[in-house]
Amino acid sequence: MRCLPRQIERVLKVHYTGLNYIVFDCNQSEALGKLTELVRQYHVIDEHINRLLEDVKKREKLGSTEIYPKVIMPHINEAYVNQTTIIIMRFGKDMGFLGYSTIRAAVLVLTNGANDALAEFMHALADPQVFEYILDLSHSNDDVKDYFIKGGEN
Repeated sequence: MRCLPRQIERVLKVHYTGLNYIVFDCNQSEALGKLTELVRQYHVIDEHINRLLEDVKKREKLGSTEIYPKVIMPHINEAYVNQTTIIIMRFGKDMGFLGYSTIRAAVLVLTNGANDALAEFMHALADPQVFEYILDLSHSNDDVKDYFIKGGEN
């Protein structure tokens, strides 16, 4: 059996997961603005930008989405989402965000319906090493994105 070059293998894995990953560093004042910019740029949603932010905030008011110390996972399931997308926001220090006082990362899940790829992603979150990887700022945003694309491999 012929081995695939690493680059081709990675592209195939991205296609297989069916998930769109966006990872960025920010601070509190720019986090929601950057989120808005990126979901437009990648056509995750084409309209309803204000509604997206309202829906995320509304979800947080229902109850805590803290899934690991200093890591939250706001999530919405709305018809206006074009493609299931995982957006990881990494903060350089503890900060207030969406009503939390000491957050270091937010893993935002946007979907318009459950799918196998999302279930695979959620299963990966059972390992605390995933969160340590996200929180370790020595890993670049591309490293974090690749980490998920490769299924937790460095």
